[in-house]
Amino acid sequence: RVLRFVLRPLPTTYSSLVVMAAEESKGGLSLSIDIPTETAVKLEAEDVKPLLSESKDGSVVVIDVRGADHAGGHIAGSVNIPYEKFEAQLDDLVAKYKDHDHVIFHCMYSEQRGPHCANSFLQRRKELFPEADPNSFILLGGFQKWLATFYGDEAAMKSLVEDFADSQWVMDQFGRRVHATLADSTM
Repeated sequence: RVLRFVLRPLPTTYSSLVVMAAEESKGGLSLSIDIPTETAVKLEAEDVKPLLSESKDGSVVVIDVRGADHAGGHIAGSVNIPYEKFEAQLDDLVAKYKDHDHVIFHCMYSEQRGPHCANSFLQRRKELFPEADPNSFILLGGFQKWLATFYGDEAAMKSLVEDFADSQWVMDQFGRRVHATLADSTM
């Protein structure tokens, strides 16, 4: 008897996983189960900028989960919770930000740490407050793309980036500004 499982994410923002299972035995059996899951929505830097400038009431928070690569600049007003400490603070964060319209997570590139934290926040919030609408988002491209988007605009840099230190950044072989702590891994 052999069971085969195929996981196929549906192409929607709040998707489901469709699990297909087939049992090979006498006559065979086919089963399809829809397992609901949610994933955080990805936002471009250009979409986050107006959210931050229009949110005078604090309904938008940016959570930066970078560690050592946080030095040298961060999104203005963001909260730094290093990835290594995130899980221990998850319930407190959910309670603190459960009523915010947008809780936006990022790391340097928003490929691993940021999305993991955004989705953990989303799932835990759903467990604790099942009636609440999803409010977890991922800054697409992370702080590196944020910086690349606004670096040439002096006014934007002044209002959107705090504690920027050019000395913490180097150019890689592709002409991208890369944090010095990550330069060896990208070059």
